[in-house]
Amino acid sequence: MSQAYQAPQVPAPKELEPALPIQRPSPKFLARRAVDRVRLSQSPQNQGIQSPQPTIEVAPAARLIMPPPQRIQIDWQARLREARQRLAMARVAREKAAAAKQLAVRRAASALTVPAPILRPSPVSRQSKFSRSMRRRVTTSPVIRVRGASVNRRLQVPARLRHYNQWPTTNNRRSPVRVAPRSGSQLYAQRLNALRSGQLYTRMPVDSFHDQWRRAQGHPSYWQWRELLALEARAAGRGKGANTLTAMVGDSLSQWFPADRLPGRQIWLNQSISGDTTTGILKRLAVLRNAKPDTVYLMAGVNDLKRGATDQTILRNIHQIIRRLRQQHPQAQIVVQSILPTRSDRIPNARIVKLNPLIQALAQRHGVDYLDLHQQFRDWDGGLRADLTTDGIHLSPQGYQVWQAALQRMDQRLAQRPRTIAQAQAIRENL
Repeated sequence: MSQAYQAPQVPAPKELEPALPIQRPSPKFLARRAVDRVRLSQSPQNQGIQSPQPTIEVAPAARLIMPPPQRIQIDWQARLREARQRLAMARVAREKAAAAKQLAVRRAASALTVPAPILRPSPVSRQSKFSRSMRRRVTTSPVIRVRGASVNRRLQVPARLRHYNQWPTTNNRRSPVRVAPRSGSQLYAQRLNALRSGQLYTRMPVDSFHDQWRRAQGHPSYWQWRELLALEARAAGRGKGANTLTAMVGDSLSQWFPADRLPGRQIWLNQSISGDTTTGILKRLAVLRNAKPDTVYLMAGVNDLKRGATDQTILRNIHQIIRRLRQQHPQAQIVVQSILPTRSDRIPNARIVKLNPLIQALAQRHGVDYLDLHQQFRDWDGGLRADLTTDGIHLSPQGYQVWQAALQRMDQRLAQRPRTIAQAQAIRENL
């Protein structure tokens, strides 16, 4: 019997391993290898010996593509020192800028200069011979005299107002229109022309220099107002003589107080700027030192409430203002006025009602007078009376009439109670 056919047993194929991708050498690599072969064949040791064909080994793709990791070291201490040096340099730059600004303000206050003109120049053909002669007289003889001062007391100030030489400085009192300035640029121009002519605008009619300021345009900056107030304070301090000088410090409510409604027993110096806060008033109190006032009326706080300042900030600034005034003017009588009510939604009257008693307590603590105007200006609902305001915050002519009556009563009270320098120094030592 034939044996059955048995197929040969073939081992099962093993699982094929995936082949690594073959990476072809670059042309640069092949050229380098060819140069090496030529050099090897030309060497004297290998002459006559045929060099074997070099083999190219293909490395795994991962080893050729991924470079070896490098560890980066950062010097954090050096970076911290550099950051501190940059902060110190920035702080020094800010201090230099602040010092330069203060120096510019002092130079402007001492040289009687104004940075930029606001008025339009009038045609030369319309100027009379009298106007041109007065203009030459003012620019060549810089003598400023305050009305009401002693004859022998004169203020020598260099009047280098070259930007304003094209406008006459004469006061046109024959103008049929007797209106007061209505904008900030008009009031700025009137006060500037009054100062150039040797007068304070508070001692002149409300329509003084109407031909000059009625064409005024633009908006004076905060720093221009500060320089103008510094010039007025310096002129009033040197030219008041034996007269009594009263200063009014505050914001727009005090700035727009009509000059013809101020009590006429003394010379008035208005040191108020529209929109100013208690912080701004505290920073510019040093200018008032040149005026040497006998009485100071202070009203501030409504702009702080408008800008969202806290009650503690307002009280702290008012405390510093009173203290600074006491140190600079120990012989002066200081009157702190209450914050007036408003009809604006941005300024809550509830906070004003809460702040006024605290301000009164500060005044009593420092030994100064307190003038309560809130009760005279409020209505039955606690807001500002509608007949005493124009826009809910600023006062109308009727409102300034009420304020004028309050100032006259306070002025009479202060006149009956004179304060000597010794008493003022005693109060200053007790602070």
